[in-house]
Amino acid sequence: MKKTMIYLCAIIVVFSLPTVMRGLTAEEVIENMLTAYEKQMYNIEDVKITTDFDIKHMKRTVIDGEIVYMIRTEIGVGPVDKIITIWDGEYQWFAGPDGKVEKQKEKFDRGEVVHQLLNTEAEYVGKADLDGYETHILNVKGLDMQEADKNYGRMDGDVWIDANDWVPRKLELIIPVEDSEDEDKHDSLTVLMEDYRNYEGMLVPLITKMITYPNITPDKQQEMREKLDEMEREFEQMPQEQRELFDSGGMWETHINMMREALETGEYIMAIEVLDVQVNTGLSDDMFDGELLGK
Repeated sequence: MKKTMIYLCAIIVVFSLPTVMRGLTAEEVIENMLTAYEKQMYNIEDVKITTDFDIKHMKRTVIDGEIVYMIRTEIGVGPVDKIITIWDGEYQWFAGPDGKVEKQKEKFDRGEVVHQLLNTEAEYVGKADLDGYETHILNVKGLDMQEADKNYGRMDGDVWIDANDWVPRKLELIIPVEDSEDEDKHDSLTVLMEDYRNYEGMLVPLITKMITYPNITPDKQQEMREKLDEMEREFEQMPQEQRELFDSGGMWETHINMMREALETGEYIMAIEVLDVQVNTGLSDDMFDGELLGK
């Protein structure tokens, strides 16, 4: 009886300790992230985020009694290279430069890492200092990083979560190479979210850096160099007016230069900077209607 009482007291003491003292579980970290995100978005009806890479629109709606944010992403500033995707809470719509519209039933994307973590196997690793920020590290399996026109597939790796604001600060992920016969062959992706700013309660990283470490054979490297040379020759042969239309905003040239640097250094670095954030401007529902794409 005395031993039983001692065990019970020990259990009560352990579970009455603050989570800082007894450690966190992965479930608690994700729950804290979700609670913080919902608090941030409480007064956000819609938002438009303009970066030097794309324009992202989000608008609140209710589906099956749950609050979600429809998402419209526009990549490319010229009519030649413009890509538009819409997630309406049920379907993912895609419209490419050729005007062709495709759709598929998707429940994956509400635009935030926390929502992707909800459907991911996660394990708590521990705490660490990251550039002066106290963070919790989660090891994840099967993270689905589909976004806009990219589909990285399901990936494994580590996620660093800010211990105060509960926002993601870093991801280190392994990307499977789908067309490889070697099961161990993979690329690596590091994502850094830096300089968070507050917009009407919503925290937005002003800089997002994506560093890919591609696993490319020498033969593939040479093939890619030849392809880049061919693309540059075709671009130079275009009439001036067509070149300006094709390379609106200098995105094409920037992309080519980054690809060349990646071949030389083994790192493909892309930094996306937020230029403007507009909150609660009354975005139209038509912007998120996939049936209207291409019309």
